[in-house]
This record gives sequence, C-alpha cells and structure tokens, in this order.
Amino acid sequence: MGVKGYIYVESYKQTHVETALENVGNLRMGKWKQEMVPVNDVLKVVKEQVGLKVKQWVRFKRGLSKGDIAQVDNVGLAQNQAHLKLLPRIDYTRMRGALRSTSNKADNKQKKKRRPPAKPFDSEAVGAIGGEVHSDGDFLLFEGNRYSLKGFLYKNITMSAILADCVKPTLAELERFEEQPEDVNLEMLLD
Repeated sequence: MGVKGYIYVESYKQTHVETALENVGNLRMGKWKQEMVPVNDVLKVVKEQVGLKVKQWVRFKRGLSKGDIAQVDNVGLAQNQAHLKLLPRIDYTRMRGALRSTSNKADNKQKKKRRPPAKPFDSEAVGAIGGEVHSDGDFLLFEGNRYSLKGFLYKNITMSAILADCVKPTLAELERFEEQPEDVNLEMLLD
C-alpha cells in the first residue's frame, strides 16, 4: 500500500482489533487511534477464469514473443497451462555448438538486444549455424522445443503469460498461420 507506520488488521468488528492490540507493547497508541476501512477496499483477490478453447487465438503478454499471436492446441486447466501453436523467433545469426565463438562478447550482447523475426522453423538454417536438430516422429527437436514439419513451435505456456480476451488476428497473421478466417472470402480481398 505504500504507507509507512500503519498496520492493517483484518476483522469484522473494531472490538476484535482492540483485543488483538491489547498485549502488544509497541502498538498501545493504536488502541485509541483506529480507523475502520471497508473490507472491499483493502484486499481483493480475483482468480481469473479463462475459458480457453482449442483453435482459439491468444497473444503473449511478455517475453521474446510479446504481442505475437498464437493458437491454442490443447488446454490443461489442472496445471494452469495451455499448449500453443506459434511462429518461433529464432536468431539464425547466433552460432551454436562447435561453431560458437567466445571472442566477440560485445557483438553477442548487441545481438541479444535485437528481437529476431517470427518465421517458420528452418532446420537447414539451424544446421548452418551449428545447431543440432533431432527428429521425434512428426516433430523436430531443437534446444528443448518441439517444431512441426511446417515450422510451427508447439509449447506449453502458463495462463498468466497470455491474453485470451477479445483477441482478433489480422489478415496478415492469419495468412502466416495458413488459416482462412470465418466469414471472409480471401479471393475478394485479393482483387
């Protein structure tokens, strides 16, 4: 609350607060100077119930993908997580594995500040920078993340890291996901 020298005691009656302060030596003055604060104004905890559905669009609130669009692939309410499909942001200029050099530390700091573009995963480009890509059935594995053969990243994200209310993807974002929006004829828009 940002107020120094004040102690807030939660109770339904002022006599309960007086009884609680009676045996505390440093709070003797508080026995005579008390102000009741409405219970609703002090602390309000609201658990946000997000009703995510499969194929719903969401946006990221923070991190490298802040503001990016993603599509819900699966929902795990018990773990408070959503499994999302998104376009990854991989820095294809940063060397990995044996090709990594420690001599250009200043250059690496400057590269870390840049945000790589969101584009489909390219296993050949990862191999060119020394990264190792492994196959796992229908998915490719790179740096602990799973990528589809079409280049999308599939990842578990906590519900607090995404915005799900009133998310409307742009036409350009829909084209990147190769999805046709409902009630929109793309042929008419291209004419």
